[in-house]
Amino acid sequence: MFKNRLRIEKLPKSKNWQLINPLIWDDEMMTMSVPVGFTTDLTTRWFEGRHTEASVIHDYLLKTGHPWPVANEMMRRAMIELDVHPFRRKIIMIGITVWGKFKTWL
Repeated sequence: MFKNRLRIEKLPKSKNWQLINPLIWDDEMMTMSVPVGFTTDLTTRWFEGRHTEASVIHDYLLKTGHPWPVANEMMRRAMIELDVHPFRRKIIMIGITVWGKFKTWL
């Protein structure tokens, strides 16, 4: 579960965002604190929404060396907690899974 609210700011002349407070996540699988200053593209620049905190968790896990399946599972769990509609969750998970596979082909 998220222990606090996400606060981010858009970086000038960029499609990225930066955390202005730590984002703390704690569930039965993993506890983490995404630090102030961490930058994210929020679901590869698709869109923002109810799933935004889950996107930050996903990006942080990938940038700190966790494998795609772990990051994807944590994002899925976070989206459930954030009450993202099941259809939207499915579309987002398909998108990040396909993108993860595509990146390995590059």
